[in-house]
Amino acid sequence: MTLLYGALFLMSGAALLMIASGVVVRSSSKEAVSRVMAAVSAVLGWLMAGHALRPLRTITATVRRISEDNLHERLAFDGPREELRDLADTFDGLLEWLETAFAR
Repeated sequence: MTLLYGALFLMSGAALLMIASGVVVRSSSKEAVSRVMAAVSAVLGWLMAGHALRPLRTITATVRRISEDNLHERLAFDGPREELRDLADTFDGLLEWLETAFAR
């Protein structure tokens, strides 16, 4: 996530610098360009955050769906070893423990 957001802010900043250095305009136009770049950066941030948090929504929906009737289900989260996969693996371990406890 750090790389994702870092790249996003780097690209937005570079675009803003190119616009500011390449355009010589009156001060009112500079404010309009700054507002447009702020809006573009906000939209890009919203899209990237949605993309980065999509796996968390999947994990949450699956955990909410599991009950004592289907404790055999697991998240089985694919992906790189990072915080979200560690969280999913922790939930899987908890579900395994609960399934064993219910079986006893």
